[in-house]
Amino acid sequence: METIVLVGSWFSPGLLVILIAACVCLLCMNASKGSTTTHIPGPKRWPIFGNALSIDRNAHVTFTKWAKTYGSVIGVKLGPMNVVVLNDLQSIESAFTKSGGILNRPAPGLLKAAFSNDGSLLWENGEKWKETRKFVLRFLHDFKQQKLIKLLNFESGKLCDLIRQHNGAAIDVCQPINMAVSNVLCALCFGHRFEYDDDNFRSLLSNLQALGKSVSGTTIGHFLPFLYYTPLYSNFRNLATSFTDFIDGEISQHIESYDPINVRDLIDAFLTDEVELDRVPNKRTETRVRRAIIDMFASGTDTTSTALEWSILYMTQYTEQQKAVSEIFQTFVILITIKREVDDVTRQHQLLTLQSYYEKLPYTQATIMEVLRHANVSPLGLPRKVSKPMSIQGHLFPHDSWVFANLWAVHHDEQYWNDPTNFRPERFLSVEKKTVISSKAFMPFGLGRNLHNTNCELTDLCKRCCVGEKIAMSTIIVILSKIMQEFNFKIPEEDPKPSLVGINGLTLSPAPFRVCAVPR
Repeated sequence: METIVLVGSWFSPGLLVILIAACVCLLCMNASKGSTTTHIPGPKRWPIFGNALSIDRNAHVTFTKWAKTYGSVIGVKLGPMNVVVLNDLQSIESAFTKSGGILNRPAPGLLKAAFSNDGSLLWENGEKWKETRKFVLRFLHDFKQQKLIKLLNFESGKLCDLIRQHNGAAIDVCQPINMAVSNVLCALCFGHRFEYDDDNFRSLLSNLQALGKSVSGTTIGHFLPFLYYTPLYSNFRNLATSFTDFIDGEISQHIESYDPINVRDLIDAFLTDEVELDRVPNKRTETRVRRAIIDMFASGTDTTSTALEWSILYMTQYTEQQKAVSEIFQTFVILITIKREVDDVTRQHQLLTLQSYYEKLPYTQATIMEVLRHANVSPLGLPRKVSKPMSIQGHLFPHDSWVFANLWAVHHDEQYWNDPTNFRPERFLSVEKKTVISSKAFMPFGLGRNLHNTNCELTDLCKRCCVGEKIAMSTIIVILSKIMQEFNFKIPEEDPKPSLVGINGLTLSPAPFRVCAVPR
């Protein structure tokens, strides 16, 4: 559980005075506002911090337990903020797709303080957000059609070369996977990739990983943003500054070398847009571009590499703790089926386009979908904010309250998933196992389009689903199929069996583990 520790080398009497004064102010604020979520069932709230100190680091698990006591819609307090958590599909659909009133996103205090909000694909709202989103979607569509499959094939080859150098010895495969995924985003955003032994590249990714793991979606600093400026979040500040400096350096180089005839990447596309609007690229341009690039690069690297890490982990162990023969056999069936499928298709040189991966590798795609359901890379998704008071399933959602969709609870709801704790890719396949099928209860990238629907436009239903969903899924299926074709993965005999309980940060990632990647 995340707690605030008021001791340490950084503590001082002056800081204590500041914290006490801030707490008094918050008490006054809470008293003047009243407890506006008291009509929504939920656990007892404490002064100042509300329910924050009662929530485990894996908040999705805490919320799911509370839902069994208080109902699928629960009200909590995180600091001074009213928060509503939706724990079933019906309430999520009612709030996000039917009411029309919960579209905006709140800006988490720590992220807003570190990166601002101007130009954000994730946190900005209104017309400026719509403009940026449509612009990025157009760029991604053109990029995917022209370059993505070539880029993914090249980078997955480099990844296999790096893994092969270890000759089957135990390695932390998460680091090379992270570098490969990041290089895909680097090419998209910056127009170039990095070599895997580049010290600056390794440092960038190390800092980015630490940044993602240092906070979660329900971290108290998001709701008490003044804490960002205290020693409590000094490490977060330093990591954010380092990452921003890197992005600023890329943008400055692009402004100096910009050529309107040769648009190399997303940064150049932004600069071209400014020129076409008769605006000379300036500091405002840098701010707008910086925030969009941060969202694309950071969130894309984190979520996609985490999904691949989970995929490798699931390929090496049982779906349950019990060591029954049937489960061992099931694990082998998954591995053998994927390898046979990939081998048969690649032997015939049929994987020439991204669409061919979806059409010719249904079992591989179903396995990825089951990983995303079972592991839940983003268990609470991203919060939304109530723009006006509204009633959902008999509950009045207060104005300005935050709303979380507990996707983890939906992905483990027995109403939609038979035996949800078991890992079964077949649940996403037709009877003949030739076609991928989905469910409205499957929403790993948020509520919106289905994963395999490649023709979804910017409609009301998918306005707030992940802008990089297609890029992420394409990256996962290409890289996973390539490395499964080249290697057999197993946990080293001397290592303990890895846990399937994730570590929650900005994403839910697996605990550190090693594998032996034995060339086939």
